[in-house]
Amino acid sequence: MKLRDAIELEKLKLRTMSNTGQLDLRARHPVAQLLIHKLVVPQVFFDAVWIGRGRTVDVLAIDRGGAGDIHIVEIKSGVLAAKMALPKLLTVPANFLWIAIVSKPSESVYRLPQKLLSRDNEMGRVGIIRVQQSPNDQLRASIVLEAERFSGSYYDRADKFKAKNKPDIQFR
Repeated sequence: MKLRDAIELEKLKLRTMSNTGQLDLRARHPVAQLLIHKLVVPQVFFDAVWIGRGRTVDVLAIDRGGAGDIHIVEIKSGVLAAKMALPKLLTVPANFLWIAIVSKPSESVYRLPQKLLSRDNEMGRVGIIRVQQSPNDQLRASIVLEAERFSGSYYDRADKFKAKNKPDIQFR
């Protein structure tokens, strides 16, 4: 398939996709920008097959030029979808887990119960990122609740992942 055909196919998918689905896809960029400002020279991957068996995560960032901690972000529209996604997110092996909620200005993302943000009898807490749409249709991401480090070393896994995948965003 030619590049132009692939681009047209993506445009068609976006036109036929629901507004919610489009917002979730568009939210990846502001979330990546937030991580770029927070982390030290990260490598950022979109739709990363990190978990195995073809299951992807929305955004994966590896800190310190690809040699540091693993940050995983799942993006969901609304607090209810985020609550439903948390149990699955907590099974993902990573140092830092984030849930990004694309929310309406009137919606409070603080309604996520703290007990849903951590694993039983283990250190760490899922961080919350809020993605809001401005009146001029710009998306902005901000941290509502800082993620806390989960236990585990994933450096070898990250090395294997990077050997097979090229980052969507990197700094050289």
